[in-house]
Amino acid sequence: MTVNIENFLSAPDESLILKPNFDDQGHFTNLYIAWGEANVGVISKGNEILKPKISAIYDDSLINPDQGDQILKKIEAWFHNTFLQKIDLSNVLEKYNSTPEERSFIFKLIENQYNFYQLNILDEFKQIEENKRKEIHSLNFRLGKNVIFNSELIRPELMKLKFYLWNIFYSQNFNIDFYIPKDGNATLNAQPSLNLDLITFLGFIFQNNLLIRIDIFNEFEKQLFKRENRGPFSLPMDLSNLLGIKKEKLIEILNDRSYLIQEIEENDLLISKKIIVNKKPTSKKVKKPLEKKNKKDKKSLPKKLFNNPFDQLKDINAK
Repeated sequence: MTVNIENFLSAPDESLILKPNFDDQGHFTNLYIAWGEANVGVISKGNEILKPKISAIYDDSLINPDQGDQILKKIEAWFHNTFLQKIDLSNVLEKYNSTPEERSFIFKLIENQYNFYQLNILDEFKQIEENKRKEIHSLNFRLGKNVIFNSELIRPELMKLKFYLWNIFYSQNFNIDFYIPKDGNATLNAQPSLNLDLITFLGFIFQNNLLIRIDIFNEFEKQLFKRENRGPFSLPMDLSNLLGIKKEKLIEILNDRSYLIQEIEENDLLISKKIIVNKKPTSKKVKKPLEKKNKKDKKSLPKKLFNNPFDQLKDINAK
């Protein structure tokens, strides 16, 4: 750093920027904090992904240790206030621990870095007291039937920062263009060779060689569920537009989700849910021979005839 120390310390925070470095192939290498053209700090691995170490960059021959400490304090405060308090929500969430349901849900939320997919996660969330749920919602958390995500953390600028911090923490140098769509798009063609942990950390769902941002994936599932409940439906091209994919890719996704696709006319497809009957293996039951109950032989009495004259004669003699 070869700038006027007094000017730097009095400069507004808005004058500082993050400056990532990439090699010739577009792979990430370093993340700097810059003021104008000068790099004044560098971000390196800390104890946690979202708690990196920040070091000041300056010329020892021009700046004394006290001034160096002032530079470090300024850039640390800027990085924390501008970024870290937005992406590290653990301190805010840990206060929700009054019930086992709260503790279980918040633990999952923090462990999965605030964006994740789990079947019926909404049901778990509903077990938390309503006032607490409203507070969690106010922190920009959104839930679907099977997903939870933070709407702030999937913004492109914060998603890029998370990409840099992940690479720094794990000493990787991935190409950002393979993991984050350009121009604010919500989907990106991808290959299975990508790091699935990084994909999840950034807030994407990997399906059919496609990265789908978690909020868009949630909307996609919700719209499919609505149509499915109404019965057979035509090919939903609005969902193709939602994902930014072609008709053929949408058909591939629906096929993999066990939908039955029938062509009723040329270019007219009917979609319905396949009915899968899971027959449990049954063992053939051997019929046991019926056990005959041993009944005592009773002498059969002669049936009494109706208006038998001999019976009447017996009655007269008895008198």
